[in-house]
Amino acid sequence: MSSQKISQKKLKNNYFMNRIDVLSRLILVVTDYLLILGAFVLAYFIRVGWILSTDFPFSPYFKISALVSLAWIFFFVLFRVYALHHRTDTKGHFLRIFLANVAGIASFVILFFTLRKLFFSRLIPIYTFIIATFSLILAHWLAQKIRGKLTKKGKGVSRVLIIGANRATKELIKNLQEANSKHLPVAILDAYGSSLEEINNIPIAGKLNVLEKTIEKYKVDEIIQTDNLEQTLNIINFCQQKNLAYAMLPSLLGVFHNDIEVQTLEIQPVVRLKKPQVNLWEILLGK
Repeated sequence: MSSQKISQKKLKNNYFMNRIDVLSRLILVVTDYLLILGAFVLAYFIRVGWILSTDFPFSPYFKISALVSLAWIFFFVLFRVYALHHRTDTKGHFLRIFLANVAGIASFVILFFTLRKLFFSRLIPIYTFIIATFSLILAHWLAQKIRGKLTKKGKGVSRVLIIGANRATKELIKNLQEANSKHLPVAILDAYGSSLEEINNIPIAGKLNVLEKTIEKYKVDEIIQTDNLEQTLNIINFCQQKNLAYAMLPSLLGVFHNDIEVQTLEIQPVVRLKKPQVNLWEILLGK
């Protein structure tokens, strides 16, 4: 198979994977909107009873709730809840949902008092917040489980070739497998070869001289580098030519990996050395 055909095939596969990710996020957006609106409705009936109240008309309340639910989704976007590269079942993701919910319910209280002069219960936003938070976290947790089921069936996965056969590789493979990640390790290469035949059931296919053959054989979509730092530029150039995704582990930088961070210089991302932490007492005492 020619290099051009392989490159075109990778583009099509990447498009398919991206389409699945985008579609799943769009479904999640619609689901979240309906859950938030449903939380408003349920909170209304819990507060006023299971009949429509004349003291607190349902129609204007529902209209405001529908409007606030859209604003609530905006806060989700603002807090990067729908970022494609984020898992939806982590503590960090749940924290983003919680913070977005705080902003959402605050917008409801402000908008309700601004637009209407109706009877208002302080319990309604409390009920809404509790119901929305619980249902949204559950929905996002289930969404990740469904994504994991699709991954097990080989749908929307990115087939990963790992460069390096070391302890970091073993840990990486273990983490990806346990998380049912869409990043699926399929083969390992090492610049100097390895006495091992496999790591965590992933075959070591040889040295870097069989890189192109390995890409074709295992239908690789992505390369993750964990070792052989001196080959980094060659590997990156290869990925650009073949339309392959590329990533490296921070540990590849050796003893310095804990001392660097990505920052923005004006609008340009740069890698900087972290500034040493200065103790407050040192500042006060002039040490």
